[in-house]
Amino acid sequence: MSVVPSPRRSALIARTEVRRSFRTFTDNRTRLALTALSALVLAAVVAGGTYGVYLAGRAVRDGGLAEFDVLPALRGVVGLAWVGVTALVAARAVAQRGEVDEPEGLLTAVPTRDALGGVLLSELAFVLLWGLPAVWVLTAGFSYGAGTPGPLLATLPVAVALAALAVAVGYGVGLLVRQLVTRYEFLARHRQALFALAFLGYFALVFSGGLNVLGSTLFDPLSRTPVGWLADLLLVGTPGVDPSLARAAAAPVLVLAAVAPAFVGTLRIASVHWFADPATSSAEPEEADGATGSRLSAPDLALPMPSSLSRPTRAVATAAWRRAVRAPIKLAYVAYPLFGVVPIAQIAVEQGQVPAELPYVLVVYGGWAAGVLVTLNVFYIGFNTAQVEKPARQAAAYAMNQQQVIEHSRVATLTVAGAALATATPLLATGIGAVFPRQGAVRVVGNRAAVMPSKRAFLTYTAAIAAAVVAGGLAVEATLRQFVAGVLPLLHSALTVSPETLRTAGTVALVVLLASPFASVAYAARRFESYTLD
Repeated sequence: MSVVPSPRRSALIARTEVRRSFRTFTDNRTRLALTALSALVLAAVVAGGTYGVYLAGRAVRDGGLAEFDVLPALRGVVGLAWVGVTALVAARAVAQRGEVDEPEGLLTAVPTRDALGGVLLSELAFVLLWGLPAVWVLTAGFSYGAGTPGPLLATLPVAVALAALAVAVGYGVGLLVRQLVTRYEFLARHRQALFALAFLGYFALVFSGGLNVLGSTLFDPLSRTPVGWLADLLLVGTPGVDPSLARAAAAPVLVLAAVAPAFVGTLRIASVHWFADPATSSAEPEEADGATGSRLSAPDLALPMPSSLSRPTRAVATAAWRRAVRAPIKLAYVAYPLFGVVPIAQIAVEQGQVPAELPYVLVVYGGWAAGVLVTLNVFYIGFNTAQVEKPARQAAAYAMNQQQVIEHSRVATLTVAGAALATATPLLATGIGAVFPRQGAVRVVGNRAAVMPSKRAFLTYTAAIAAAVVAGGLAVEATLRQFVAGVLPLLHSALTVSPETLRTAGTVALVVLLASPFASVAYAARRFESYTLD
């Protein structure tokens, strides 16, 4: 049986996949906004990187890097870039790209090899669409600094060869993982727990510096492979560097030749995975709502609640708690801000010392999470999470106290502030959730859907918490008042204010914001009682 896909049919499938993905992307205004924001951040990073590589290119041209061997270093960097792209493609295959759209029609109309060829071409298009412009800008900066067009001209063939092999290998690895966790009974039954462990393992690698150790371990071996030799092609014609012309010529040929066996292996996996039935098909309806599946029993965890609460209140809280335990994917969005804590956590792990800013970050995040966890969508069902977070807050305060990161008096202040935030923010969230409710499910990860807070509720609540934090900071922190008083005139001369004025404004705003949770929960109660089903 031939394993060579039809170029015409594969290209047609790829164009269809790209058009479908593009329409889905442009129809989601939130995703467009987030992408635009990410593009601005990426543009700033690329701009800084471009200036850096321009200086490096000029130093290479002038002989300023004579003591630094540029070629082996770039070989290792190119090799690590291939590993990163391969891992990204594999993750996409596991999460969302492992199944073809409308398989009953596509897989019966064309051979599997053509369908796979189309999917891989579409993945290659996505990789090049998102990565090639930034790489081209960087190589243009280096070429300009080095005074040679060689790196700029070599960027396209190097990027295509590297991305083609990464897609062929990464998609096959992703399909294999997906086959294991969806088609085998035991793994399918516990796949949510496995994904959670993998996610925690990734964070552990990031926090502990394990990714850096892994990169340094792979750096030298990858520099000796044909993928690493692509660096020789990038540096052909660069003054002060003597790349191997033989490796520069052989590298793209060998890398593209390796795509063929990678495609054959991926085709064998796809031929099994795309035509196999899921091991736990009966659990899919529950998983569409974020549940872990009927075959995976939820742990019976008791919810800590005061005995003074009424029986109906305890019943509602218990129901919400059970839903959260049985379908934890619904609460995945609460962990998103933790990605911003990665640099601070890395410093803490690598230096063995808690950074001074970490206690403040934990208090603000804990208060924010207490409200956004479940009460931001009162039409879903919610309860006050202050009791749930209490042990974690106490443990964090004790850890800060033992580390002596900040004064003991401030530890006590932060502990009280954390308790107040975790108690007040769920009340504030109920009113905001009542103003901007969401009743339908949205996709969280891959094909996992869940009922989450609406985007307007999420942003309004977060802005209110940020305002309260700023107001509290202006009211109690002299350093912050002096900083703001010094920055505002730089923005506009009419914004000149004294630190005492800022203190008064912060105190007034804080009083208003502290009263808002009670008005919020009163509004939510009235809104909820007047709500009717059509």
